[in-house]
Amino acid sequence: MDKNCQDVIASGIETLESYLGQRKYPDKEHTLLTNLAREVAELLVLEGCTSKPALIAAIFGDLPYTNKISKDVVQKMYGKNAAKTWQELCTVRKHSHLDDCVKDCAHAHQKNCADDNCIQHRLVHKAPYLSGPARAALMAWISVLVSRVSGRNPPVDWDRRRKAEYIGRMSAVAHAINENGRKNSQSDVIHSLADKIQHTAKNF
Repeated sequence: MDKNCQDVIASGIETLESYLGQRKYPDKEHTLLTNLAREVAELLVLEGCTSKPALIAAIFGDLPYTNKISKDVVQKMYGKNAAKTWQELCTVRKHSHLDDCVKDCAHAHQKNCADDNCIQHRLVHKAPYLSGPARAALMAWISVLVSRVSGRNPPVDWDRRRKAEYIGRMSAVAHAINENGRKNSQSDVIHSLADKIQHTAKNF
C-alpha cells in the first residue's frame, strides 16, 4: 500500500477512535467501528483510490456529521475538500425536502424521517450526483456492508429475509451510482466496486 495512503488511514483511524472509542458493530464478533472504517478505507486503496478526501470521508462515515467536527477537526487536519466530501457522504441520506421521501411515507415526510424506503429513495436519486470522492467512499461502504450481511458477519438479529431486503436496497443504490453518476477521476474505482456489489448480491 502507498505510504501516503497508509499515513492518511492511520491518522484518520486514530482521530476517529477519539470520538467512537470502543463502540462496536452489532455482529457476532463485536467488530469495532474503527476496524470497520479501516476495512472500508483499505478496500478503497486496494481498488486503486489514492484520493485523500475519499479516504477520510470513508473513515469518518460512521461518525455523525457536525459543523464543529468538520471545521475544527476534518478541515484543519485534512483540508477543505476532505471536509466537504465527508459532509456529502453524511448528509445524502438525510431528509431535506418533501421529495426526499416516497409518496406514501409512513412518517408524513417529516424532517428526521429514517424510513428504509425513504432512505433508499434519497440515495438512488441523490447519490449519483455526489462528487467522485464521495461516491467512491459510499460505494466502498456499501461493498463492505453487503459482504458482511451476505454471510461473512451480519448483524446478529437479522434473519435471511431482512438480509435479502438490505442487500437488494444497497444493490439498487450501487447500480444507480454506477450508471447515473458522471465520469470522474474515481470512475474506475466506482465501476469495480459496483461489480463486486452485484456479484455479492447475485450469489446471496
